[in-house]
Amino acid sequence: MTFSLDLIAQHYPTVTKLGLERILSLLARLGSPHHRLPPTIHVAGTNGKGSTISLMRAMLEAAHKRVHVYTSPHLVKFNERIVLAGQEIEDRYLLDLIERCRKEEPQDITWFELTTAAAFLTFSEVPADFLLVETGVGGRLDATNVLENPVLTVITSLSIDHTDYLGETLEEIAREKAGILKKGCPLVTCCHPIEAQKVILSRAQELKCPVFSERDTWQITEKRDHLEFIWKGKAFKFPHPSLSGIHQIQNAGLALAAGFYLGLGLDPSSCSKGLSKASWPGRLQRLPSTPGIELWLDGAHNPDGAKVILETLLRWKKEDGLPLYIIIGMIRNKDHETFLGIFQSHVERLFIVPVQNPYQKLDTHILYDKARKLGFSAVLSPSVQEALQHIDVQREKKPARVLICGSLYLAGEVLAEEKLSSRLFINR
Repeated sequence: MTFSLDLIAQHYPTVTKLGLERILSLLARLGSPHHRLPPTIHVAGTNGKGSTISLMRAMLEAAHKRVHVYTSPHLVKFNERIVLAGQEIEDRYLLDLIERCRKEEPQDITWFELTTAAAFLTFSEVPADFLLVETGVGGRLDATNVLENPVLTVITSLSIDHTDYLGETLEEIAREKAGILKKGCPLVTCCHPIEAQKVILSRAQELKCPVFSERDTWQITEKRDHLEFIWKGKAFKFPHPSLSGIHQIQNAGLALAAGFYLGLGLDPSSCSKGLSKASWPGRLQRLPSTPGIELWLDGAHNPDGAKVILETLLRWKKEDGLPLYIIIGMIRNKDHETFLGIFQSHVERLFIVPVQNPYQKLDTHILYDKARKLGFSAVLSPSVQEALQHIDVQREKKPARVLICGSLYLAGEVLAEEKLSSRLFINR
């Protein structure tokens, strides 16, 4: 299946091309399926989109709702992007959808636009109570922004990323993300830097969107054995989310705020069950490893992503004193120096591995040189497996913590290998 999709994808532009003209043309030829979707929640942001969607999905499913989901990118298999009523789309059905879309495709359409149209086509044909949609890049000109009447929009945390397409300042990026807002459609959002917050609230006011924002409408606080969530002045207790990391507290707050707006506050037990059961691979995910090595995987690839991961790692180190080793791989169009600099002085040794992305592949020697200039004890390694073996020798049988990070593509490669053999990272 993956081979068949890869062959088809080769016929389409690999570069990101923003704009709605091409996908709207295709959707019109398909009978405008984007006008016949289940009640839709549209989610934009820089970090936390997927985690917030996974938490919302788990809460809604715990309330016995049928939920469709559209996210990107995938980690191991393309089917991850399209979830129909709780199940990843089947291979045969996915290929059939793509062929139906290809028969109607306009000139120069991109692979993301084509597959987004395919997703909306199936979402229009399979009944569900809700559809959760994640933007690809930005919001205003993203292919998912053909949605005209979502029941709710959500904007997660914002930071500098995809500057080639979204702009180089937080104001510019916030303006692109706020492009998903629709007239009169409510918005749930978290606290943002003041320059970004002003842009979002101004756009919401212009479109007369009711705003449910952190601090003004809702708050969430981490307690020793629970989360305290306040909605419109009323306090509720919920369990800590199943997703690891301090940053997941804010994502849980966004998901709870969305859930309460949708009526789940009438049955808080659904929210509790969802928080406890949510799963989102490749985001501070614990992997099996050699005894004595605590192995974690995260797709963080921008500076703010690095900051929130480090905050959690430093908390853990304060509790148990474990030294930190990092295995990192990054693609070409990222802020390598700033990302690396976040971890400066906190790492025993940095292992640099290649990422097998054919379109944005980065020479590992470039990343190695940047790491050395920042003062890291850095090592070039041909693979994650060899880096882990090196760490296993270097730690001299003392417990250690290892983080694999730098790219969602690297996270996908690691998970694909781990699926092939659950003992891949275990030395006997």
